[in-house]
Amino acid sequence: MDLLNWNWRGWCLLVLTGSLILPTTAKTGEITSDPEALVIFDATLEKLQSRAVAMKKWQYYQTLTTRQFDASGKMEAQGTWRSIYRQGDSNPVELIGESREGKLSFFHRKKQEKPASSPENSDPSKKNPDETSSGDRIETLGDLVKKYGLRDRMLWKHLPEEIAAGEPASVIQFSPMPGLKSKSREDRLLTVLSGKLWVSKIDSSVIKTEGRLESPWSLFWVIARMTTLEFRYEAEASPANRLLRRGEGAAETVVVFPFNTVRQKHSLSIEKFERRTPRKKQAE
Repeated sequence: MDLLNWNWRGWCLLVLTGSLILPTTAKTGEITSDPEALVIFDATLEKLQSRAVAMKKWQYYQTLTTRQFDASGKMEAQGTWRSIYRQGDSNPVELIGESREGKLSFFHRKKQEKPASSPENSDPSKKNPDETSSGDRIETLGDLVKKYGLRDRMLWKHLPEEIAAGEPASVIQFSPMPGLKSKSREDRLLTVLSGKLWVSKIDSSVIKTEGRLESPWSLFWVIARMTTLEFRYEAEASPANRLLRRGEGAAETVVVFPFNTVRQKHSLSIEKFERRTPRKKQAE
């Protein structure tokens, strides 16, 4: 796990995925999702796609802070990263500042990128497949939903309406669809994750989410398992601009190795929005 993966794919997965009473059909006993929940889900996905188009003109700042604790609960390390996020870019996160205290597990800087004008970057045949194949590239939350098949891989249930982020919200609860095969680490995560989404009744945007692991999730090797993952996210109440809506997220993780356990708490804030500017070129 590196900083950029956690910032983008990690938090996108958390925002979009987050226990269910399993409904069944009367005739066959087949487990199915609540049709009302799927209507809300489809409206939410449509909103995500339209928002992605509108956000191509904008960028925002985000701050990720991670604290690591020992077995007694004492903090032993901390890191904070500030970045600019440009949704839809092949490399959407531009790191603009960081600070660290102590040795923090999992968060490692990637090797310095070569400038866009370098010979290697000018040759399309040498680019990362994710940067040249628009069909496979994850550019938006909607793309991520489609890539991992969240609509069909999860069981959805419509719960009573609640107030979230200061406004009325539809609530849909979800858990993994039983019996589905996993082809990747992310697929395996979806087989053990459950939670809820709060969807605005004003514009079908996701304004709050929470979730947790129902059982351990295997990470890098068989010997490493995430035994705890709890997360939540909520958008600001009464925003001046519903497109440019700030938010706060938090997560707690515990990863167990044979001779070590890593306990971390993470917080993410989505802050200042502004018109999009070009990414600064990296020095050679």
